[in-house]
Amino acid sequence: MMFVALIIIGFLMVTLSGFEKIIIYLNFADRVGDIAALKNVVPDYIWLITNLTFFCGVVLIVAGLGFYIASPKNKK
Repeated sequence: MMFVALIIIGFLMVTLSGFEKIIIYLNFADRVGDIAALKNVVPDYIWLITNLTFFCGVVLIVAGLGFYIASPKNKK
């Protein structure tokens, strides 16, 4: 059952990273018109946080799927 928790937490982290980027855009929407201008306004470490959240979520999803495939119940 641990793999289900990893997959769910991974999806939540991927979703959270998307919400973080939306909130960042909404915060600077009056000053920027596109993503290139937004990346120039927002500091790099803020983008690093959202990207790390996304990649950690993907890693958790892959780990959960790996545990599911390797679980003894699936071996016949």
